Formats: sequence, C-alpha cells, structure tokens
Amino acid sequence: MRGILLTGSHARGDATQESDLDFWVLLGGVLERPFRSETLDGRWVEYHHRNLVQARERMSKNPAELYSHLDGKALYDPDGKLEELRAEAQALFAAYRLPAEERRALRYWLEGSRRKLEAALRNRDELRAAYLASTNAWKILEGPWAACHKPMPPRRRRLGPPSRPPTRRSPQGRAARPLHRRSARARPSRVGAHRVGTG
Repeated sequence: MRGILLTGSHARGDATQESDLDFWVLLGGVLERPFRSETLDGRWVEYHHRNLVQARERMSKNPAELYSHLDGKALYDPDGKLEELRAEAQALFAAYRLPAEERRALRYWLEGSRRKLEAALRNRDELRAAYLASTNAWKILEGPWAACHKPMPPRRRRLGPPSRPPTRRSPQGRAARPLHRRSARARPSRVGAHRVGTG
C-alpha cells in the first residue's frame, strides 16, 4: 500500500450524519484489488483501489476522476505519490477542454429542453414544466461547466463555481456551496427570459 486518500463529502467538509466514508487506496507496483464496502460502526464505508498506472489512466479517460484528487485529503502518503497525482490532476484540470462534438451535442440538448419548457409555460402546463425541469436538471447544470471548459463533477459532489479548481488554501465549505444564485435563472419560471446555452 502506497497511500490512503479520503475522498467525498468527508474530505470536502460537507458531510452529514448519513454520509458514507470513501477511501481511495493507492497500491504498489501493478497490484490490483477489487472494490470493497462494509458497514463500520453503523456507517457505510467504501474502498476504491488503484495502482499508479490505473490512477493516471482513469484521470486521462474520465475527467470527473480529477475531483477525487482535487478534493481529496491524504491520510497516508509516505512517498509523496498522492501529492504527485494531485499535482497532475491540477494540471489536467487547468488544461481541460471539452471536445467540440460534446459541446455541440450538449448545446442541442439544452436548446431542445428550453423549447419544451417554454411551450409548457405558454400552455400554462406547470406540471409538465416541472417534470421537464427536474428530468433535465443535470444536463442544464452541465451548461456552465461546458461553457468554462471544466469537467462536470461527479453527481455525489456538491456543485461549486466551475471557474477554478479546489485548492487547499480555499476554506472548506466555500467550494461546497451550490451553484451561484444566478443559476436559478434556469428554473421554468424564467426560461422564456434567459436562454440556456454553452456559448
């Protein structure tokens, strides 16, 4: 074992009494170990195992994986390997650019959602508008991140401003706030007045 990283809400500082514990275990060499979970003192605990090759491969192929290193808190890192991975994650986050094809697909989805919401509101069909807003909410939230060319965080991570990566100097909790209040313009009652897009 080369390192232990605490991830998730407990690392970010926004955990509740019901939050589970997430540990990211760095293995030595080319060792592999399957995912494991257990109940410990009444709390659900998950263990994710990676070796260095797997960790770097996951960061390059799955941008959401970067947040494990950006938000994570090293509990055991005798060789500094977790710190190396964190620095690599920061560099990848800064250089990240959403592929043009994915931006076009997201823009098409958001425009379609806007048209459907506007039609529901014109017809005073509030139930349909609420349904469309709730079922498309995650895609709508992808818009600001795509516009800023930043990877969308995992669904279990509370969303914060997409303009910069989390840093150790930032107060915990500040990065854990929901999107800025201006994002409320995506709610059905304002759809007609504010267009949703990725620029």
